[in-house]
Amino acid sequence: MPSKVLFQIIGCFVLFYTSALLLACLFVPRAAALLTSPGDYGRLVAFVAIGALLGIGMLHVRKWAAIGVSLLLLYPAYWCVYAAVHPTPGNADWLGFIFAALLISPSILTATCWRILTWRKTYRLHS
Repeated sequence: MPSKVLFQIIGCFVLFYTSALLLACLFVPRAAALLTSPGDYGRLVAFVAIGALLGIGMLHVRKWAAIGVSLLLLYPAYWCVYAAVHPTPGNADWLGFIFAALLISPSILTATCWRILTWRKTYRLHS
């Protein structure tokens, strides 16, 4: 099933992004300077925890993870289209359409391959 592999690749990308974000925010001095209060660290931990949970869910091809990733990526896709429709002189704003297409692709994959996804693993009891 090639669509299962695509969901697992998306899960790997989500896990890589969240781990890179965590490492960058903790060990890169310029990014670590942005974390000034305990609330900032709390938001970082919450974001990384949600990303790790969704990434692991995508690796296991779960419906709830596909819905979560799809919904979370629709917001930046909207802003990419908004930036492309309202151009500023001197910028390559047409790239917003390309980025939006890349960000919407998990939503399209979720809608077209819904039957392949599972809500949870089913356990069978043998008597």
